[in-house]
Amino acid sequence: MTEEEAPCPPLLYPTRAEVDACAYPNWPERVKLNGLDATVIPIDRSGPAYAWLLSDGIDMTVIDRWTKSRNPPEDSDSEDTETQTQTQAEAEAEAETDHPAVYELFDTIEATIKKYDGTVFTKTDWSSARDVSWIYNASNGLRACTVEDVVLYLKSSDFITHDLMMPYDGCVDVEEGDVSLPPTVHLVLKQFYDLRVANEVRVFVKDGKVLAMCQRQSDVFFAHLLEEEEWRHPMVEKVHKFMGERMLEPMQSVGLDKFVCDLYVTPGQGYVRVIDVNPWHPATCDAGLYTWEELHTLSLSPPASPCDMRVVESQAGIVDTRVLSSGFPLEMTQGMMGVDGMTLDDLVASMKECNMQ
Repeated sequence: MTEEEAPCPPLLYPTRAEVDACAYPNWPERVKLNGLDATVIPIDRSGPAYAWLLSDGIDMTVIDRWTKSRNPPEDSDSEDTETQTQTQAEAEAEAETDHPAVYELFDTIEATIKKYDGTVFTKTDWSSARDVSWIYNASNGLRACTVEDVVLYLKSSDFITHDLMMPYDGCVDVEEGDVSLPPTVHLVLKQFYDLRVANEVRVFVKDGKVLAMCQRQSDVFFAHLLEEEEWRHPMVEKVHKFMGERMLEPMQSVGLDKFVCDLYVTPGQGYVRVIDVNPWHPATCDAGLYTWEELHTLSLSPPASPCDMRVVESQAGIVDTRVLSSGFPLEMTQGMMGVDGMTLDDLVASMKECNMQ
């Protein structure tokens, strides 16, 4: 077998401890200080608030009842006829969802939104609701201004559900049938900033060294990133400096020598902020403008000089992402397979051609 025909070595997957280390509450303080302001709200996995988050459907009437519970009518005779004639089944259903712990969660969310001047970004330990941004107007940057907004993101997102139910899926040290989960999940509400996605960089770290980097939004073409001297090179220099001085050592101190992080870089103003830290996980983390096979091969023979940043070089060069794929309804995705020989990849290619016209 020739070298070109040699199969790629098995891809690396994370351990349970590495996944835990990437959860926002477990970030080293030095890393949090270089991130965006955030408030962590713990949710007991055995409690009613967690059960409500996983319950089927999105029943927003529970928020209406929570609002009314804080401002009860002074005269009970003035209650709505609908409330007075409530059926026993409706009362039992409300008793299951309208638990004091659920109302307390709403209270905390509302207080946090006020703390951050009325807008927050919603995520859990590892993931945000980026997969549903196409539903709730992607141009708003997943801005949440009300408790209703936060609840919609939490209850709609498959990425969030994965955090809640399967955080250790694919870990190398999890045996088949092991369904153990951490006792607490965390809702992380970050102060909302209107970030320019062109300034976001995805960095791949292996063996405590920066292995590769690329623009985070691999499904968008930013022409100005092709200007090396004015944009790309200053961004690359700042990323390498930041990683060496403020990121690599703290993450190694919590047992992480391989991970993927997203940074916000401003070439002109010169500051770098940590957006997120992700496990080195081919099944749940996008490889950006690389493939996981390519990254694994790079890790076996790391480049001697500091890496450059890959960027999308034209509209034809955009790459499909988990977020983009999640924008297709399941029925549509399944229906595309095998119909007139067309697959989902063919559909994405067709969309690229339309964007170029």
